[in-house]
Amino acid sequence: MRLQAPDGTVVNPNTQYRTLCQLGTQVKDIMHWSWTKRGNLQVTALTPTVTTGIRRQIRHLMWLMVLNFPHLLRNAGHGGGVRYVAKPADHEPIRRFLT
Repeated sequence: MRLQAPDGTVVNPNTQYRTLCQLGTQVKDIMHWSWTKRGNLQVTALTPTVTTGIRRQIRHLMWLMVLNFPHLLRNAGHGGGVRYVAKPADHEPIRRFLT
């Protein structure tokens, strides 16, 4: 999974969050999130110990995920699933030919 930061740079979680990626290969291995009764998004780390570094990396990763997948902010039945949705182009593509 590649995430885009607000400044347009692409973040690779495998390199940016090395400590977290050693603990699991999927987001569900590292953390899970749920909604509280007050409507807040609560993120829980699924690590044996939660150090300051792990807490900082989870906070930053969740921030990037919310920026890239804003539907996570809605308390809907998405079940923790994240997927990309692309709309087809509404114009004719430009054809390129090599000569």
